[in-house]
Amino acid sequence: MQSFKKPTRYDFDLIVIGSGAGGGVAAHIAANEGKKVALVESSSLGGDSPHFGCIPTKALLKAAKTLYTVQNAPQFGIKANSVSYNFRSVQAFKDKAINSTGVNNESSVFRHQGIHIVKGQAHFINPWTISLGLKHIRARKFLIATGSSPIIPNIPGLPESGFITYKQASHLLKPPKSLFIIGGGPVAYEYAQIYATFGTKVYIAEVRGHLLPFEDPEVGDSAEAVLAKKGVHVRTNAKVIHCSGTNNRKVITFEHNGQQHRVATEMLMVATGKYANCDLGLQNTGVKLTDFGIKVDRFMRTNAKHIFAAGDVIGVDFSTHTAIQEGRLAVHNMYQRKKIAMDYHAIPRCYFGDPEIAIVGKTEHQLRVSGDLYQTAIAPISILGKAITSNYSYGFVKIIANHNGVILGASIVSPHASEMLSELTFAIQHHHHACAIANTVHPFPTWSEAIRIVASKIKCI
Repeated sequence: MQSFKKPTRYDFDLIVIGSGAGGGVAAHIAANEGKKVALVESSSLGGDSPHFGCIPTKALLKAAKTLYTVQNAPQFGIKANSVSYNFRSVQAFKDKAINSTGVNNESSVFRHQGIHIVKGQAHFINPWTISLGLKHIRARKFLIATGSSPIIPNIPGLPESGFITYKQASHLLKPPKSLFIIGGGPVAYEYAQIYATFGTKVYIAEVRGHLLPFEDPEVGDSAEAVLAKKGVHVRTNAKVIHCSGTNNRKVITFEHNGQQHRVATEMLMVATGKYANCDLGLQNTGVKLTDFGIKVDRFMRTNAKHIFAAGDVIGVDFSTHTAIQEGRLAVHNMYQRKKIAMDYHAIPRCYFGDPEIAIVGKTEHQLRVSGDLYQTAIAPISILGKAITSNYSYGFVKIIANHNGVILGASIVSPHASEMLSELTFAIQHHHHACAIANTVHPFPTWSEAIRIVASKIKCI
């Protein structure tokens, strides 16, 4: 690391760069501990989650699911003679959800705690000083929580054709007549369902062999089956090679099974992942990077001992709940003698839709690569009393355990899967045996019964 002269005075005890899930919680905690804190934000206070990510997406999914339920009410003997929607009213509901989080009043909350808000793009001049235009401010410690941005693939014609990402998809004034989504991850799974339910003809092209390609294949296969039932055209092992078009007509060319195909749609969406926002002048700090983001140790500290990082910017996990935990631990480890390490072995991965998909721990692919012995068991959702009374047949619960029966991973494809997952997350976090869950009474009839059933199929030693 280059040698820099340490300042003799500081403007703040802590400067947090980024006000999203990781940075916002860290600023609150540090201020509550009496530290003089500045919070730097180049965009909207609160970050992606409340404005473009979790909150608007889930509000739109709730609206779409409600419409889908009413449209399918006759299966329960209920007649709905006239089913319609006003998409501007749907968007108003979404906006109300965003406002209800308090994110639009967050500046007053931060200021009430004595946190100094600075608007602008931070750039490190040296390890203790950042510039914001002509203004320079110094701090004893830093937390970098600048989040991530959508990856835009290098596809000929894509920039000229025009496209949207998740940042625009939640704020469309009306559903497009047709939509082509490049990428088959969680963003595609959620937005395909949203807009297909509102009448959009949706196409998905995923270059790998399954949707949600980093999970076990049966998870992606279930996602594909659900989307197909809702009219979504999914192509896996499909590589988009060219785009062209104008504002209202895009032509997408992709290769699939050795042949070229073309699809014309009104709108094109890119959902191929995220990259860490590291353009902060870090070369002036000596902070090291990985191929994915800022390099930190188990305590969220960079190689510059007074600079920490949390959230998407470290490129480990791009979920809001992970960023919150990383931000909490970063501040704790800055100021407390007893350090707490970040543990990633039981981080939930939730993909919302209908059904929800929730996963935690290791996948079978990871265990095969590692050579570890393991066992698996699976139970279909359709066998449950709850599924029968709900006229629901899609999904399953799967548990992966070691040869002794200690749970290592789990996948749930089911209504309310994200709520059900915490039982298995706790078991993995604390290295519990499957038989402990199998011997726990689960209420009847509930979706969670599937967890008890599949746990009973795991051999415990």
